Amino acid sequence: MAQQGIEMVRYADDFVILCRSEAEAQQALALVQQWTAQAGLTLHPEKTRIVAATQHGGFDFLGYHFERGYKWPRKKSLKKFKDKLRVLTKRNNGQSLEVIIARVNTVTRGWFGYFKHSHYTTFPRLDKWLRMRLRSLLRKRRKRRGRARLPDNQRWPNAFFAAQGLFSLVTAQGAASSILSEVTHQPESRMREIRTSGSEGGGAKPIVSPYPYLQSAKQLTVTSTVLDNARA
Repeated sequence: MAQQGIEMVRYADDFVILCRSEAEAQQALALVQQWTAQAGLTLHPEKTRIVAATQHGGFDFLGYHFERGYKWPRKKSLKKFKDKLRVLTKRNNGQSLEVIIARVNTVTRGWFGYFKHSHYTTFPRLDKWLRMRLRSLLRKRRKRRGRARLPDNQRWPNAFFAAQGLFSLVTAQGAASSILSEVTHQPESRMREIRTSGSEGGGAKPIVSPYPYLQSAKQLTVTSTVLDNARA
């Protein structure tokens, strides 16, 4: 594909091809269809499509949703994340708040480690939703029914959960952005030093997006999944 001048981002059998025009996207799709046919493979009929990356709609890839130059967790990723936290924060959970928060932090830290490149608006509403779950749990222990309400926000403010050690996605995103900004503005000589020391296992490694190509100013994207005819 590279010999044809096609810019592809691939992981296993999922891939995205970045193009600058619809004609280029159609040409790229035709080349991929030809290549897969020769290899005895088939493009997934529902997942293969040409997308205008600068318009509403976008596309999903490796857990992220990409649209209009931004990215955030796709709906399926968010649902899976919330489902894990729902299990840990049920109102009838009899464990101590300390234990619950420790287990919740394990999930949120791991999730943030992968999705920290999301648009910053992703994190405040998730923090708010999680605190609501914990307030509802504490409300239940006071023999009150239903979800947390405004008085519960005052009884257990955000600072209360911070003091209990609750991992904050907003705080973590701010810290990650600060580090990225510092690395981005390092002089070129310093950047070479960081890259060299990082490659040898010493010193700090530069923090970069795992999807540099997807941040390019491309107009159209071909997104697809390859199916193995032998397994179909």
